[in-house]
Amino acid sequence: MTTTAWDGRGPRRRNEHVGHPRLLVIILNYRTAEMTLRAAEAALADMPEGAELVLIDNASGDGSARVLQEALSARGWDAEGRVRLILSNENGGFGAGNNLGLRAAMSDGTRPDYFYVLNSDAFPDRGCIGTLLDHLQVHPTAGFAASHVRGEDGVDHTTAFRFPSIAGEFEGAARIGPISKLLSKAVVAPPCQRHRRRSTGLPGPAF
Repeated sequence: MTTTAWDGRGPRRRNEHVGHPRLLVIILNYRTAEMTLRAAEAALADMPEGAELVLIDNASGDGSARVLQEALSARGWDAEGRVRLILSNENGGFGAGNNLGLRAAMSDGTRPDYFYVLNSDAFPDRGCIGTLLDHLQVHPTAGFAASHVRGEDGVDHTTAFRFPSIAGEFEGAARIGPISKLLSKAVVAPPCQRHRRRSTGLPGPAF
């Protein structure tokens, strides 16, 4: 598993507490309750001590909320507030749904130090969340960190992007060996590389 990170505008502010960083994982559901539960199960298996998870049902209207709530209770995930379900009254889209999670606090009312936004069709490998969290703690000026992503067929996905530029758009239109080599530092969607690298554009799942 590899990570990418974008340097932000300065050090993030952290809650003053002793112990592990306070991490809140966010998974947005829209009519994919069973898949969302699978993503939650993978996240829970990888979450560090003290981390919590919020599932947000984005006004699915298909019974997803009931399925999620029953699963939380049946599996004991809702014990001591480790997993909570938030119900949206309306579907304002992907961003609005995730914003409900970003506005949420930990179960004790304190603010998280980090958020991890996980798509409902993404299933982190063991060690993924810890690797991203470690990177952010070692690099406090990094604004985001995101994972290398591959499909269940094992095929790598392009998950790190550069900000578009005239040179990058020219390379993308030409796609000719000598030109791509000359403008390699301007390629908007560079090939997947299995090491840490800076990027100006990152998809989820990400901190």
